[in-house]
Amino acid sequence: MEINQKVRAQLSANVKVDLSVIPAALGFDVSKEYMVTETWSDKVPAGQTWNVVANPTYLSKQYDVYRDGKRTGDGTALKPIGVCFGVIKYKD
Repeated sequence: MEINQKVRAQLSANVKVDLSVIPAALGFDVSKEYMVTETWSDKVPAGQTWNVVANPTYLSKQYDVYRDGKRTGDGTALKPIGVCFGVIKYKD
């Protein structure tokens, strides 16, 4: 199985944030999509059925928000960096 997909970065905060200053502070653009690519393979044993799921993995960065030199809130930014595969195995 191969995954090649664009995934949008995510941003959350408990106060309003000026998006123009976030990329410089975090090192990545939170308004951008990033390509994630991974491959996974395995052999399904006879008599089993597998359900394979793929979810993006993220680099998580915490940040503080300041206004006029005073901390007013905080938030989290997530940059897509890969894919995590999960397998649910069923015996027939």
